[in-house]
Amino acid sequence: MVNRKLVTEEMKKRGITQYKTIVPSLSRLKKLFCRYEVETMAECYYDADEYGADQICVNNWVDLLSEGLWEMSQSDVDSTAWYFVRKMRKYPHLDRWYLCKGNGCWGLYIYGRDMWEEGYRDFWIWFRPRRKGLHMKWSRKDKESEE
Repeated sequence: MVNRKLVTEEMKKRGITQYKTIVPSLSRLKKLFCRYEVETMAECYYDADEYGADQICVNNWVDLLSEGLWEMSQSDVDSTAWYFVRKMRKYPHLDRWYLCKGNGCWGLYIYGRDMWEEGYRDFWIWFRPRRKGLHMKWSRKDKESEE
């Protein structure tokens, strides 16, 4: 169950005052990925052994993806984040996906700290305007889903 108080706290920590829940439709996500490139993707994990019952409230953010990290190109970052987002759509998503704007960038926040047995996680994906000449490379499966 989504704890809206924790979502509000996360937004406040980042200085975000305006955000809204979204339904992660494929068309909406494709528009976002076409117009913007992924600046960074971060995972927040909650360590049950370290924090016990408070695990769902204490977070540890780790950057998973960004250009240059792990020698990844921008194309690699975009493709990996796109693959991740498509997989996340398979889970229940009511009130779990949030879209916000901050510092000229778009942010996509996915609340998942209560969903997975193997680890409690939330995700942030930050987008910046796509640079000229850099286009999202769609897989054949993605192109077929448009038709």
